Amino acid sequence: MAVTASDLDEATEYVAAALGPHTDGDWTRTAGGLDWDCRTTAEHLGDTLLSYAAQVRVSAKSV
Repeated sequence: MAVTASDLDEATEYVAAALGPHTDGDWTRTAGGLDWDCRTTAEHLGDTLLSYAAQVRVSAKSV
């Protein structure tokens, strides 16, 4: 199954909805069972979505 631009839009909306209510929280604490803190985890989510978006863009240009 290929990731599409609309899939990325939907994923971004879910991430924003999940993180939005916690913007005033303590982002330096550990994220769940991870070794990373919440800020690093959120940055990783953003990096991952950006990487997928770039791949979708490159794939669309080559078609």
